Amino acid sequence: MPKEKIIEEIESLLFTEAEFGTLFDIQIDYLKETVRLDVLSISRKRIKKTILLFEQVLSLYMCKSEDAEDFRLNELNDIDEALLSEISYHPYGFGKIKAKTINAKIKGIKDITSNTNFYFQVNNKDYFFIEANRLVINNKVFNNLLVL
Repeated sequence: MPKEKIIEEIESLLFTEAEFGTLFDIQIDYLKETVRLDVLSISRKRIKKTILLFEQVLSLYMCKSEDAEDFRLNELNDIDEALLSEISYHPYGFGKIKAKTINAKIKGIKDITSNTNFYFQVNNKDYFFIEANRLVINNKVFNNLLVL
């Protein structure tokens, strides 16, 4: 399959299967080099579960908007929602990211020098940048993403 079709398919699946869904679990396994997101959404009056598994993770950056109000990942109770407010794939990487390019008020992240190719945001407050070579979306596998 041509790389443009792979890129389109990944972006489409991330949008239709995960974006704006409720994130009910994040698992980061440093030894297995994986990040797993379990997302629930409603489609045609049915609850749909989507599992995103980032494998062969080379780098993971997490930061948060320090002055953000409302629910944060580390403040959620069992009944609070964690909305996957944005998720995207950038096959050619973000390049060097400066904090002001994300949000001028974010502190704690100066530069990202890795070519992170995935980005997601929770509740418009917690930011995650991932450099991963493999992505599995509900058993659909995409390999060699760092060489596309």
